[in-house]
Amino acid sequence: MGGHAEETVGRTRGKRNSERSPARNRRSGSRQRKPRRSQSRTADRKRERSKPEAQYGFDPQKNKTKKNALNNFLRRLVRPKPNEPASASFKTLEVEGGWQSTMTLDSRCCAKIWPKEGPTKCFVGEICGAKNEAEESAMEKFWQDPDVRKTAATLPPSNRQKDRIRSVARYKDKQRANNQLRHHARLEQRRAESGLR
Repeated sequence: MGGHAEETVGRTRGKRNSERSPARNRRSGSRQRKPRRSQSRTADRKRERSKPEAQYGFDPQKNKTKKNALNNFLRRLVRPKPNEPASASFKTLEVEGGWQSTMTLDSRCCAKIWPKEGPTKCFVGEICGAKNEAEESAMEKFWQDPDVRKTAATLPPSNRQKDRIRSVARYKDKQRANNQLRHHARLEQRRAESGLR
C-alpha cells in the first residue's frame, strides 16, 4: 500500500524527476519552455508589423479629387523641380450639348509612360454638362489607358513615404536601445541589492 501511495504523489506515475520536469537552464536554473502557439503567432505578427516597407504602385482612389490624383501621379512619375510647370494641361471648349475637354501631357510624362510614341499625347473626354465634369471625363480616359495602369502599378514609392519609414525605423531602434538600458540598470540594481544583503 505504501508503494502505491508513492506512485500517485507525482503528476505522472513511475517517472523519475529528470523525466517529469523539462530540462533546466544551466546558467539561470529556470525551466526551458516552448512558447504557446498563440504567443508565437502574436510575436510573428509583431515582427511583421515592425518592418514597414515602402509600397510600390499608385492608387488614384486614395486621393480627394481626380485632379489631385492626376497631379500626384505625374509628380511622382516625373519628379519635377518646385518652379517647373504642370505636366498636364486642359483645353475645354463649349460645344453643342455642353463642354468637351482635351487633356494634353507634355514630353516628360510621355517619355516615361510611352517611350516609343511621340513627344505629346492627348486624351479627349466626352461631352458633359459642366466644365469640371468635362475635365474629369478626359482624366478618366487617361486612367483607362493600359500603359498608364501598368506604370501606376509599378511606380516606386514617394520620397515622403521612404522618409516616414526611415524615421519609424530610427524611432523603434531608439526605443529598443532605451529598453535595453533600462533592463541593464534594473539588473545592476538587483545585483547591488542582493550583494548588500
